[in-house]
Amino acid sequence: MHFKNKIINFCWIFFSLLYCGISGIAYASSVTYLKVNTALAHVNNATLSLTKTDKVSDENIQLSVQALHKNEFKPRHLLSASAQIETTKYHALSSLDEQSIQIGLGYAWQPYFGFSAPVYNIGLKYLSKTNNTHARNNNTWQINTSVSKRLTHKLTGSLALQAQNSEAQHAVFDNNELSILGQLSYRFNQHTTWFSQIRFAKGDITSINRTTNCQAQMTELYYNADTYAEKKWQDQAMNQLHCGDWWAYRYEANTRSGSIGINYTLAPTHQITLLLKNISSEVSKNLSYRNNVIKLNYYTYW
Repeated sequence: MHFKNKIINFCWIFFSLLYCGISGIAYASSVTYLKVNTALAHVNNATLSLTKTDKVSDENIQLSVQALHKNEFKPRHLLSASAQIETTKYHALSSLDEQSIQIGLGYAWQPYFGFSAPVYNIGLKYLSKTNNTHARNNNTWQINTSVSKRLTHKLTGSLALQAQNSEAQHAVFDNNELSILGQLSYRFNQHTTWFSQIRFAKGDITSINRTTNCQAQMTELYYNADTYAEKKWQDQAMNQLHCGDWWAYRYEANTRSGSIGINYTLAPTHQITLLLKNISSEVSKNLSYRNNVIKLNYYTYW
């Protein structure tokens, strides 16, 4: 019932913003559409564990519905508003299942007309997540700014800065992060586009690890975790699924990620995307993790 109330409230907010902030402006052109995404993913370190023995791989399925309105209120100036509902369900790690609602506002402008003229963007998002484990419920604010530019008639590049503040029911899942990312996309033909992204971030991570193993013996991580962790919390849901004594730890870390993917347009309103992503995070020389993700998306537009 709590999640349903969130949906109603966010819908009211979205349509109020749409009516008061955007649709009331005299504009050159505008468009509103609905985007539905279904995704399947394999994650080889879903718990973001800092030791190989505690890594738990799993698969998840995601379903999201997004409403997006764009309004070019004057030449080379675009306002946008969006609202999105998403649900994620894991095959084995049910404690990570979640539902989320997101609203966003964006402004983009191009300083002059031209094929290679840069496009500048600034955006603000608010995200609310409800998780099967109450302690993981969180509210997140995110602001980002970016510039994108056509480098050739087929190659486009972009650079972005992003700041994020997330407050959860339990402080171990709080997250404050600052990141920079770069992306390249290459359009082979009207149907196929290749893209790649690299990202560097500094901020908080939450890792789930065992302090005692299945034989009730203290693990090596136990001593390092107490040295570097800012917050900790016993994860009873993981204890029910796996042997040992599982705890969630929050650390300050440097995180790097790289991804490559390919997007194929089946029809003007149907697309599929295959994404390969590698994430590595380092707390100290003795504490780090790696996570590999394979994800298949299917998009449709109305």
